[in-house]
Amino acid sequence: MSLLSSASTVNRVVDSDLIISYTRRLVTGSWTVATSLSTSTTYTRAYEYTRSAAYSYRYVGMTLAAAQSKASDLVSLYTRATLLSDWDETTGRFDTIDAGTLLMADISVQHTEGDAYDVVVNVREADSRMSLSGALSPSSLFPTENNRSYDQ
Repeated sequence: MSLLSSASTVNRVVDSDLIISYTRRLVTGSWTVATSLSTSTTYTRAYEYTRSAAYSYRYVGMTLAAAQSKASDLVSLYTRATLLSDWDETTGRFDTIDAGTLLMADISVQHTEGDAYDVVVNVREADSRMSLSGALSPSSLFPTENNRSYDQ
């Protein structure tokens, strides 16, 4: 068998299909908002919503150069823009703000035998949002994350 010089669906092996899940948990703390010049309201309960994604696959039977090139492309694909929740004491709500980028997958080039190499990918994403309401649809809080691509 000759080695492949590129990665595609032909040499992709899915070890664990993409699973996206959502959770909600109660968080206690203290979040205060000024309701007028002389009064304020303090909230002691909020909810953290989490979106998790897991996916494991590999590209097999490539040359070293092809595997390194694909690994580099996958690092770019899985380096994700992230957001976080920041309490705004003037509006009394959690705002979603930019938190930079993070690599959300383990990507490695592995020597298998002879001159053959595989690229192994283990996606492990975790994104969270805060809200004072525990009655929100978790998936609705992650529109950007729900549009992420998982295959290249």
